[in-house]
Amino acid sequence: MILRTTSRFKKDVKRAESRGRDLEKLSDIHRRLRIRAAAAGQSLQQYMLDAVCKQADLASAEELLARKRVEALAFGESDIDPELIVEIVRADREFR
Repeated sequence: MILRTTSRFKKDVKRAESRGRDLEKLSDIHRRLRIRAAAAGQSLQQYMLDAVCKQADLASAEELLARKRVEALAFGESDIDPELIVEIVRADREFR
């Protein structure tokens, strides 16, 4: 019984530590976003809405690849250039 309780306690401590780190991270992100919103002359809510709308308008790497495949087929090519695939994936990674 004591061994089981100790194990639970350790798990609870790890969870609490993890939550603490998450809260610190979230607090820092919130502070930075408030500063950016103020610099843009917007409320935090409006700033976040604009940011989410911009993100939603961007095509994902998968969508870009699908579009390029359709274009390649329309021009009678069998597939798209592998270098273009690499370029699209790198651009997507840099954005995130």
